[in-house]
Amino acid sequence: MDAGNLPPPVAHAFALFTRKSALKGHKQPLFTADSTGETLEITRDDGKLRLCWLLDSHTVTLEVSHGPPTGSAVGWLDLFRATLDGSALRPDQSDFSLDEAVDHGLELMFPNSQVE
Repeated sequence: MDAGNLPPPVAHAFALFTRKSALKGHKQPLFTADSTGETLEITRDDGKLRLCWLLDSHTVTLEVSHGPPTGSAVGWLDLFRATLDGSALRPDQSDFSLDEAVDHGLELMFPNSQVE
């Protein structure tokens, strides 16, 4: 992952996701980039958890998959959404901080594991 191209708050979010994933025993999230943005994703069995940076809306989302595990029918549920506002991410009516949302998402993916 080339965090050098990401705005600092987004790079921090990606680093947080990567660090907390490692604490749950997932070695390295899969990084993808295209013209719409950049994504870190972990997979366990049929579930997926991903952190996305969407270039067009300057938005960071943390999403967990639901429904069929592959194909176009995969659905995504937002656990956290924030918009880049200058030098900070501003949550869009979230009850969780990004840190708490990542913990929650990882607990869904890896129940009964410890997150520090």
